Amino acid sequence: MVRIARVVVPGYPHHITQRGNRRQQTFFCKEDYLAYLDLM
Repeated sequence: MVRIARVVVPGYPHHITQRGNRRQQTFFCKEDYLAYLDLM
């Protein structure tokens, strides 16, 4: 089944989630998390 294309509107916020496999931790130190946020 084909997935419906997402609507992308410039300047409009998106809801982003970050989760590891089987909900395992993805960030192991605060510095990695802050670097990830900086890239967003």
